[in-house]
Amino acid sequence: MLWVNRIVGVALIAFCAVLWHVSDAYPEMARLFPRVMLVIICAFSALMVGRSLLPAAAAGGSGEGGTSPSVMIRPILAFVATALALAAATYVGFFLGMMLLAAVLVPILGVRALGWYAFATVVLLVVVYGIFVVVLNVPLTLRPPVL
Repeated sequence: MLWVNRIVGVALIAFCAVLWHVSDAYPEMARLFPRVMLVIICAFSALMVGRSLLPAAAAGGSGEGGTSPSVMIRPILAFVATALALAAATYVGFFLGMMLLAAVLVPILGVRALGWYAFATVVLLVVVYGIFVVVLNVPLTLRPPVL
């Protein structure tokens, strides 16, 4: 049986381990924020894997889907879309890239409550701006370089 939550959770933990190693090159204070985020992602990933191991929780509609390999298409598309959006952010600006990612994720994630999704996207981008630009004074690409 294919366990999507287990596969995605383990993949996220492995990806975080790689990024943890990448952050070794950062100065001491600059690596603090990404590492805190990596720990949070790992904790939620471990929780997702753990829930998939509990028969009562796994059967309770936790997003496992069917047993066919085709259920992995949505998580793979979400990972690919995120990677492409992060790469494109250098050229189109961080905020435009993330708004485009949010739009692309609507059909991939099967979002139905578009109003709440748009609201959450705007709130998240405002929080990211506040943390990075205002508090940490870390510049994000705000606009395409050609404008």
